[in-house]
Amino acid sequence: KKERKEGREREREREKERKREREREMSALCGGDATVCQSPEDVRDSVGAGPDDFSAQILSLWQKPVEETPLAKDLPRLCRRFTIYTSDGEAHAFDEKGEDGMYRRNIGQAVRDIMCVLVGDTEGKEAAEATALAVDEVLEQERVDSNADVKLVLPRLFEILGEDSPAMRLLKYAHQNVVLSAMSHLKDPRTGVMRDHMMKDIRDSHGWRFIINLTDICQVCHVRREQSMDLWGKDEDHFEVEWEVRITFRREGFMPTATTLRITDLQMAETMSPEVEASLRTTIVGDLIVA
Repeated sequence: KKERKEGREREREREKERKREREREMSALCGGDATVCQSPEDVRDSVGAGPDDFSAQILSLWQKPVEETPLAKDLPRLCRRFTIYTSDGEAHAFDEKGEDGMYRRNIGQAVRDIMCVLVGDTEGKEAAEATALAVDEVLEQERVDSNADVKLVLPRLFEILGEDSPAMRLLKYAHQNVVLSAMSHLKDPRTGVMRDHMMKDIRDSHGWRFIINLTDICQVCHVRREQSMDLWGKDEDHFEVEWEVRITFRREGFMPTATTLRITDLQMAETMSPEVEASLRTTIVGDLIVA
């Protein structure tokens, strides 16, 4: 009992030190002073941002401990939308299907492979092999074979990575709160470029993609595609918009340093009226940096 108690105390001390280290890093990122950013307002004040600063909002999401984000809920449904470009230029996707049309990987295997690719590129082959063994052990122990099962064991898998590992720092943005922040900015009733348009999701694999680039520039990117709602079945003025949130990381320490919100594509029906087309082209323009 005494040894277990001492072990728990040591683990608590290690966690406190990890927290202090995160605070020191965030303090340096937010301006290098002794003030630690603990809220969106603190972040905005530290970087000199205004109350509507999109970059500050995204930074504050990354700052949260992983257990306070929806990552465990969103990663299982997003993992097959991942593409990882490793430093050797190779593209890794996790949605391959066999001749029978079924996915080659179940959700647990896809999550494991994502983790191993990231660990292998940022920490080396031996670390990736150790991660694969540890993750496989948990998946086998828990008999994971469904999305719901994966959600339940993901906190244990995150512990294997370690919250301060490069892989975990990159994965911390793989959840819907980043997308929701962007949508709020795009549809802000005062300044949003899409505020006058009712949109809905595109529910195929192109509707929401998550990309990690580890080549020359280290970046993570949410890519979303939406379509006009076309009320009462009137699709003459149908259009689709693609936009992205791109976050650049500093390789040393894998800290986020810059964020952009950009409209990357606008597709309009050939039957669209000239008036609607003119309105769209003055507000929602392809390759438009919004924030």
